Amino acid sequence: MIGLKAAIFLQNGGFIGVGFAIPARVVKEISDELMKSGKIIRGWIGVTAQTLDTELAPLLHAQGPQGALISDIRAGGPAQKSDLRPGDILLQFDGTPIRDSVHLTNCPPSMLTVEARVLSSV
Repeated sequence: MIGLKAAIFLQNGGFIGVGFAIPARVVKEISDELMKSGKIIRGWIGVTAQTLDTELAPLLHAQGPQGALISDIRAGGPAQKSDLRPGDILLQFDGTPIRDSVHLTNCPPSMLTVEARVLSSV
């Protein structure tokens, strides 16, 4: 991985060799946007989501371990004004499958559509 060092985690003020980096792909996207418009606008849909893994998918009667399970809707956020509810599984946006909750976080929020709704509760 090639990336830009963003932070070093220090609990006690001393360096212990644990660093966090921004992937080169993200650095390129951000630098391109900065050069184009002079600012970065990050999307926020106002949800807490978790990855629909191989253990959770069968419990929710999902077709497989793909997508992001909405576990919370943030008060005052865009999702609160939408039809999204906790228990919804987001499977795709603009025709592109959502792999997991990290992928959901990185997708443009204007392109999100709910493809499936969980009808059973856990």
